Amino acid sequence: PETTLRPGANRPRFATRSDRPRIETLLQTGQEILVQASKDSIGTKGARLTTQIALPGRFLVYMPFSDHVGVSRRITDEAERERLRDLADQLKGPGEGFIVRTVCEGVSSDLLAADATSLRQLWTEIKANRDSARPPALVHSEADVVLRTVRDVFSEDIGRFLLDDAGDYERVLDFAQRFLPNMVDRIELYEDAAPIFEVTGVERRIGRALGSKVRLPSGGYLVIEGTEALTSVDVNSGRHTSGKDLEDTILTVNLEAAKVVVEQLRLRDIGGIIVVDFIDMGEEEHRAQVNEAVAEAMAADPARASMIPLSEFGLLQMTRRRVREDLARNLLADCAHCAGTGRTKSQETVGYEILREIRRNAGAGDGSVRELVVRCSSDVARWLIEVEQGTLDAYSAILGSSVRVVSESGFLRDRFAVSFQVRGRERA
Repeated sequence: PETTLRPGANRPRFATRSDRPRIETLLQTGQEILVQASKDSIGTKGARLTTQIALPGRFLVYMPFSDHVGVSRRITDEAERERLRDLADQLKGPGEGFIVRTVCEGVSSDLLAADATSLRQLWTEIKANRDSARPPALVHSEADVVLRTVRDVFSEDIGRFLLDDAGDYERVLDFAQRFLPNMVDRIELYEDAAPIFEVTGVERRIGRALGSKVRLPSGGYLVIEGTEALTSVDVNSGRHTSGKDLEDTILTVNLEAAKVVVEQLRLRDIGGIIVVDFIDMGEEEHRAQVNEAVAEAMAADPARASMIPLSEFGLLQMTRRRVREDLARNLLADCAHCAGTGRTKSQETVGYEILREIRRNAGAGDGSVRELVVRCSSDVARWLIEVEQGTLDAYSAILGSSVRVVSESGFLRDRFAVSFQVRGRERA
C-alpha cells in the first residue's frame, strides 16, 4: 500500500482503494492520452496500460515524465551504485528520469551517454508519430526479438552470439558497435547448411521444455503442471536410493530440484504464483539448506521474484514477474479433442452413454423398429461387443429387431450416433 500524509498530520497512514480516485473522474469520453502496454494480455486478462512511459535501452531505462533516478537493486556494490547514480544525474534533464539497469555495472560514462542520446531520439520520434496520428493508433512498437535479445540478454558470460540471417547479423553488429564495442568479436554469422537450432541443441531443449516431466541428474524428476491460477511443481525421488539413509536421499534430490526448478521457470518463461512440492524432510537443517539453494538460484534470475520458505508440509511458494505468455502458451495450441484439458472420456464412459441413449429412445418395443445401428469409435465398439454384448442382446429382444454396432475410423472416442431404422423411415 502507498503511504500518504494528511495536511497537518504528524504520522503516515495507509491509503486504501476508497482513497484512490475512480478512473471515470480522471478520464473524459473522447479524451486523447498516450499510453504504453507495460504487460501483455495473458489468458483472459487484458494488457496492462500505463501513462508512465518507460523506454528501455541497453544500459538505461528512459522515463520522459518522471523526475527520478534509480539504480537496479541487483547492483550491490555501494561505491558502484553511487558512481552510476551520479552519472545518471548528470545525464538527466529537467522533468525526466533514468533507471540504471543491472548490465550497467562497470560501464563507462561514454556508453551511458550514448544510450541516453539514443533513447531521447527515440522519444522525439514517438512524439512526432503521436502528433501526426489519429487515435486510436500505434505510435511505437517494441524492438523485435533479435534486438531485444542482444539488448536484454547478451552479457559478458555469453561466449558466442550466432545468427543465421545476414540482415539480422548486420543489425546486431551495428547495435554492438555502438553499445557493446568490447563484445563485437563474439557475434558470428552462421552459414552452415544444417539448421542452427539443430546444431546448437536448441531444438532438443525446446522439445524438453514443452514436456511436463524433467529428469534430475540423480534419477529423480520434476512434474510441472500449469493452471489458470498457478503453476505446480512436484518433486519425486524416482530411482534414486543412494546415501546412508533415506534422509540423505531426500536431501540430495531436493537440492538438485531447487536449482533445476528455477532453471525451468526461466527456460519456460513461467511467471505468476508457483508452488513447489518438495519431498518431505524431517530435519530442520535440511529444510534450511533447500531454502538457501532456492534463494541462491533465484538471485541469478533477471525476473523479479520472491519466495516464502518451506512450510511444514514441504511446500515452497514463490512468485515470479510475468509480463507475457509462457513458452508453452506461445508454442502450443489447445487440443481440439480435449479442449486443452489433457483428458478425454474413457471407452467405458462413452459406452454407457450409448446404452443410456438406446434405452431413452427405444420406446416400449412396439415392433416399429426394424434395425438399431450404433456408430462409434473402434475402441468403444470393441468394448460394447466384448463387455456389453448381453445388454445389446437384451435391447434387441425388447425392440424385436437387430442391434448393429459399426466401428467408424473417423470418429473420435467421445463421438457416437444411434439411429433407428423404423419401418418405412429412419430416426436418429
